[in-house]
Amino acid sequence: MTNTKKPEAISPEDLNAAADFLRALLAGGPVTVPQAREAARKAGVQMRAVKEAKRALRVRTEPEDPNVVYVWRMPAARGDQERE
Repeated sequence: MTNTKKPEAISPEDLNAAADFLRALLAGGPVTVPQAREAARKAGVQMRAVKEAKRALRVRTEPEDPNVVYVWRMPAARGDQERE
């Protein structure tokens, strides 16, 4: 039997904090996914909230180099589509 309990909703405050975190983190340009996760952990920001904020801000996930290191990047303009 699997646990079908839904996770607790993310509060608006946590979502806003995660969005602020992402804006600040990505203000200087793309950041690798492992760096972003570590920065969120150190800042005490929940990854669930970061993922929701990432979706809301339309932050893109894309490969950075041939070694398949992925980065998170703010969209350049409206209409950019996020890849997950």
